[in-house]
Amino acid sequence: HLENAHSINTVVLDKTGTITKGQPEVTDVLPFAAQSEQELVQLAAAAEKGSEHPLGQAIVQLAKTRQLT
Repeated sequence: HLENAHSINTVVLDKTGTITKGQPEVTDVLPFAAQSEQELVQLAAAAEKGSEHPLGQAIVQLAKTRQLT
């Protein structure tokens, strides 16, 4: 996808500090098929448990916030 970066003419960032703080936050969960949002968050958090990657940590934090862990 990097090879297509030259054609980008607009970048939209939110103003909540996601970029400036360096702390990603899950804003939407889009389940597919018959999977529930709760199940998707639980499975993703289980896969990312112990992760040091900021995106993995954001998923785990969402599960904790929703009391799914």
